[in-house]
Amino acid sequence: MPLTGGAVTTLAAGLVLTNAIVVDASSVYWVANDGSVAKMGLGGGAVTTLATGTAGAQGIAVDASSVYWTTADGSVRSVPLGGGTPATLATGQSNPNGLAVDATDLYWVNVGTYGGSNGSVNRMLKTGGPVATLASAQSTPIALSIEATRVYWANAGTQAASYADGSVSWVAK
Repeated sequence: MPLTGGAVTTLAAGLVLTNAIVVDASSVYWVANDGSVAKMGLGGGAVTTLATGTAGAQGIAVDASSVYWTTADGSVRSVPLGGGTPATLATGQSNPNGLAVDATDLYWVNVGTYGGSNGSVNRMLKTGGPVATLASAQSTPIALSIEATRVYWANAGTQAASYADGSVSWVAK
């Protein structure tokens, strides 16, 4: 069966375990397991490294001014679109991932223990501050998306049920 998307264009190669990707109107952004956060124009060109040394960068989101990401060390961070010193917005999270941003807030899942039921869905101001738990006791939440009034996420399920108890859920913002 022929492919309908046309020829594949590789924008960047030789990356170290790229974990997540997001685009805006002009650039593609990614995080990698080596702790780097980078961007490139949608049509290609030079790679701009925005941040390094961020302990296993995982989820990523972007808005008009900043790139946000989660890390394996349990933090949520940001850096201006043009680069600079990364800001740590939250710490002490339990394997944060699945990041999204709206006009005022960041949303992410804490996976918790893989295969367990101690995950959560969280929100905080994108400038930092207290973390609000929107849903707790989740079974390995791994992905998240938002719309105007709700936060949606996917639970991978529990190891005890051989991951056959996964779900898709939502909660009001």
